[in-house]
Amino acid sequence: MRRKAGDTEKTDELIRTLQDLELLNTVSFALQQNLRVGEIVTTALDQVVSGLDAHGAGLFFYEGPQFRLAGFKGVFPSERISSEKGFIRDIAETGHAVYYDTVSTRAFEGAQTYRDAGIVSLAGVPITGRKGILGVLEVVYQNAKSFSERERQIMAEIGSLIGLAVQNGRLYEEAANRARRYVAISRSITVTRQLGALEEILHDFARVIVQSFGFERCWLGLLDPDRMHLIGIAGFGPGMRPEDKNLVLPMAEDSGHPAVAAVRSQTAVIHSKGAPPAHADLVDESVHTFTFVPILHGENAIGVIGVFNFLEQSVHDEDVRALSSVAEQVATVIENVRFYEEIRTSEARYRMLFESTGSGLAIVDGSLRFKLVNRAFEMLSGYSQPELISNMGLDHFIHGRNTETARTLEKIHHPPQRVETEFVCREGKVRQVHLTTTRVPSSSDILISVIDMTRERELERLLYKSEELASIGELSAGIAHEIRNPLVSIKNSVSLLKEEPALSDEGNQLLEVMREETDHLAAIVDDFLQFARPKKPSLHKEDLNRILHEAVKRCQEWNGKNIVWVEKYERDLPKVSLDRHQIHQVITNLLMNGIDAVAEGGRVQIESRLQKSRKQTHVQVVISDDGSGIPKKNIAKIFQPFFSTKEKGTGMGLAICRRIIEEHQGDISATSKESGGATFLVKLQIDPKPRVPVKVED
Repeated sequence: MRRKAGDTEKTDELIRTLQDLELLNTVSFALQQNLRVGEIVTTALDQVVSGLDAHGAGLFFYEGPQFRLAGFKGVFPSERISSEKGFIRDIAETGHAVYYDTVSTRAFEGAQTYRDAGIVSLAGVPITGRKGILGVLEVVYQNAKSFSERERQIMAEIGSLIGLAVQNGRLYEEAANRARRYVAISRSITVTRQLGALEEILHDFARVIVQSFGFERCWLGLLDPDRMHLIGIAGFGPGMRPEDKNLVLPMAEDSGHPAVAAVRSQTAVIHSKGAPPAHADLVDESVHTFTFVPILHGENAIGVIGVFNFLEQSVHDEDVRALSSVAEQVATVIENVRFYEEIRTSEARYRMLFESTGSGLAIVDGSLRFKLVNRAFEMLSGYSQPELISNMGLDHFIHGRNTETARTLEKIHHPPQRVETEFVCREGKVRQVHLTTTRVPSSSDILISVIDMTRERELERLLYKSEELASIGELSAGIAHEIRNPLVSIKNSVSLLKEEPALSDEGNQLLEVMREETDHLAAIVDDFLQFARPKKPSLHKEDLNRILHEAVKRCQEWNGKNIVWVEKYERDLPKVSLDRHQIHQVITNLLMNGIDAVAEGGRVQIESRLQKSRKQTHVQVVISDDGSGIPKKNIAKIFQPFFSTKEKGTGMGLAICRRIIEEHQGDISATSKESGGATFLVKLQIDPKPRVPVKVED
């Protein structure tokens, strides 16, 4: 059965309609498979070229007053078409499509560019969204084409589908970007919780910004303390060189660098369209878009964050706001790190003071258990810090009667306190200590300072004893002076009695005994008075070797024994500041003791030396003999007043010698060998400094 002509046309029309619907459905389905605008553009161009049998197609997006070629496929003009005027602008302003069957016969801007590309026909269709025109779809053919009404409707429908897909894609990207920004801010907040070196933390910030925002590079710079230079601290991203990361930018007023401008203006500097300004530092020919956001602390800029892209990717206001939020986090981190560094420095300083102080320091808890001690406390207690902290408390060391110990510990529990108590060391020694307690701020712990006062208290005891002895000595000197006057009378009376002619031999012997004992008693009184009321030395530069030799000659004249004398004097001995008569008395006394100690034919030696050391130079006088020596038990007593092993000795000679040498700020000592022989060593300063009186207060 043959079809009628009308039926055939209807059938063909139905088939074309189905084909058109299938094409639209294919385009719609293909577009729905993509979420991002770039992917949608690529898919749309593929579908348009294949579905419309076109030789090429291009998509222009409307961005403010400009149109941007978002992508093209197939044959298309090699040069970008101006979108400020011409048919693309007309389509955007009127919302009506343009169809050029023959380009060669049309006069529009850029027509020659199309003809040079071999384009014969073209169609321009608006891409519309919910809020108006988003851009223009351009379809080109290299053959003459008459655009039917059906093709025009199909192109218009495809433009609407593309517009809807692009709009949805933009919404998705905005949502994704917003989520990405939230993630970036969240990650930056996580970075702020880190502690460490500022460079490491800022490097983490740069990495988070690149990875979360999707920028190619990130750079962070901070102002130096003098605010004269912007110094690079951290950077992240491909191609970020060390010299870029450590870049130093002068903060000169005429500096044209955008990073300096952002810091000076305290506002973001954004470049997202067109060729960027030429700056060899950070912004080179590979960078197409960049943004510098100032880092603000209070009202002052302290640095800048720079982000860079290699592609023509716009920087949105939301990106700037998110970067500003990150910049606030960076400012917080910088403040925290610097504050942390100050705390660490302060802690190190106080720990050094805690450890290096000479006083024992300990930190105890509310139960007086040790938490921290310094080296001085370890040395005082005899325990190491681990031993003290493990299981010991301050009560382990406080010594005294039970009531005193309880009272002392009760005071320590309520700082601030000052307490003097007894402190028992590990080896059982009892030390007299002064405790000062202070509450550690914002804590229940107590800082305890322990000063060992044992030596000071012993010196005080000795001082009180010496003052007591001095008082007794003054009293004794007064008594001795009163005794000497009657002794003179007794001696004179004995002399007168011995001249009596009627005196018997027995009486004469008794008077002789009285005279001898009176002389002995008088000698004791004279020596005691010289010791108790010593004469201050009159110092003059003297030849010590000459004084020693004169003393030897004097003793040789008095001596009745056959003794071997040995004299050794150091040559070139410097003159010494001393009292000639007092030192002569000391040397004579020591030589006479040596004479008394040696037997017939014995040996007495005197020697002078120059002794040098780092602190001072002094002279030594050494007097030795080969006599019977000094018993070990008597060595410590021989310089005490009234101690003597001689039958007729007063016991004041060596005591007077020591008093004289000490007044010269020197030293005298004695040693003795078990085999016999004694040695006396006298040390004298060449130039003794005048003594400074010390005032002792209670």
